[in-house]
Amino acid sequence: MILILLEPQSTRAYPAATLNGFDLNGYQLRGNPIVLKGIPDNASGLTYNPETDSLFAVTNNPEQLFEISLDGRILRTISLHGFEDTEDVTYLGNGQLAILEERRRTIVIIDLPLDTNSLTLAHQRQLRMPGEGAENNGFEGLTINPLTKQLYIVNEKNPRQLWQVDGFADNTGSISISNPVDLEQKTYGNTDLSGVFFDTHSDNLLLLSHESKQLTSINMLGQVSSQLRLKRGYAGLTEDIAQPEGITIDSHNTLHILGEPNLLYQFRYTLTP
Repeated sequence: MILILLEPQSTRAYPAATLNGFDLNGYQLRGNPIVLKGIPDNASGLTYNPETDSLFAVTNNPEQLFEISLDGRILRTISLHGFEDTEDVTYLGNGQLAILEERRRTIVIIDLPLDTNSLTLAHQRQLRMPGEGAENNGFEGLTINPLTKQLYIVNEKNPRQLWQVDGFADNTGSISISNPVDLEQKTYGNTDLSGVFFDTHSDNLLLLSHESKQLTSINMLGQVSSQLRLKRGYAGLTEDIAQPEGITIDSHNTLHILGEPNLLYQFRYTLTP
């Protein structure tokens, strides 16, 4: 997922990227959540494509990829043939996306032409991660640092894990896999993990928790900078976000959180720099 400031001298408010990391405290809900009509009840992963100024979401039953306008209209439905249990998606750049399969613990990189409405797994580049898949407790979130091309994956629980993958997104031929932060030791109050997003302004990871209903910003040393509660009474919410599963930030500095079954919540940063 790539964040592009469309106006170099923009006066748009944006969370301060300081030594304290990424500030989530200034985000406020913008309007009512958007019902994503035409998407089944299990929409989960979410990403933003700055080249088309649109969102992409995946479902896992059936396995489909949806292109969505920023106001919530379904622009395109792409069938994913041969894919299994697709949980998240992240935009890599140059028309490529990576899709995460939970139970098979596989990252699939796809090329997505503007006129495509069907993709077949056998034609795509794939990386099977170590370990065995878990029933509904496996891989849940995927994101990329667009500058280094490092991919990050979060495992939901038992255990809560953060994985870093080098060399696959940029296809260098030398792949390394590591766990940069121990999320069982440093839980930040999260009983599970359901999504992840890398912010290029602060080099922070935003960790989403479905069960704890919160968003946590950490640096790559595992130090927390801020948290955003996703419950009634916080950030302009009049009700809890039901099962927050997907997260991304677009070029307009809007924070998008996707709640299953099919609600899109949009937050704007309201504090002045």
